[in-house]
Amino acid sequence: MLRFLVVVAVVAAGMLGCLVCANDVFGVHDGDYIQTTIVAPYTGDASIEDFAGGDCGLDGLVPGTVLTMKATVGDLPADGCGRPLGLTILSSNIPSLAPTPGGQATLDASNGCTGPFYVRFVPLVANASVYKNDADGGPVSWVFVRDFYPLRNGTCPFRPSFGYCSDAYVARNQQIHP
Repeated sequence: MLRFLVVVAVVAAGMLGCLVCANDVFGVHDGDYIQTTIVAPYTGDASIEDFAGGDCGLDGLVPGTVLTMKATVGDLPADGCGRPLGLTILSSNIPSLAPTPGGQATLDASNGCTGPFYVRFVPLVANASVYKNDADGGPVSWVFVRDFYPLRNGTCPFRPSFGYCSDAYVARNQQIHP
């Protein structure tokens, strides 16, 4: 009987652990289509770990820029919670941002920099939802980050120390149904 109770307890604990881990990342579920509108550059006090590449200071994502993306929530890692969130850029209203298959987009900046970039959401508070747009004027709970990898062809006037740089933006998200 004791062996049965131990097995049941282990199975129940394993099931409970899966129930505790959400099947979303920052409120985003696998297959969500998200329309992100850039509001302004982020000028707050995020920690350096969030933007390890340093500030790019590039153009391209100006207020009013709209990106449509599809989200992919990865599998739960073996060591617990923390599912990865992938964002595939499907379209943009800015011609200098050219989406390509696989979610990679290319930036052709006015200063001569070209190269691929990726986007991500960075939470600034615990339990942040990227669908919460802080409409009440409260503090920003997440930022939209562009990680830019300049091509090494000599056209870019700067060289990020980490091989890439990051720009953060205040943005608004809306789940859409294409």
